Amino acid sequence: MVEHFPCDLGRGSEVTVRIDDRWLSRRHCRLDLAEGVIVVRDLGSRHGTFVNGRSISECKLLPGDRLCLGLTHLVAEYEAPVTDSQVILAAPLAPVLA
Repeated sequence: MVEHFPCDLGRGSEVTVRIDDRWLSRRHCRLDLAEGVIVVRDLGSRHGTFVNGRSISECKLLPGDRLCLGLTHLVAEYEAPVTDSQVILAAPLAPVLA
């Protein structure tokens, strides 16, 4: 859960949210608020930041969007407009193959 903004995600010890994923950069991306909506910005990561399967440098992260960092896949869960303590990044359920 993200408790305040801006919030840096990565595998380094200096980030707000540390993720144990060797494919992440130490400071991989930043989440921030802009007019009640979350904005995700890649911080020059080696393997990129993806929202809904697209490589991004910066974009809005809307409720239900999938954020992929390295091998870590998260789903944004919040109600817009957002305040500092309402955001949850949850790991999605594994897809079922038919």
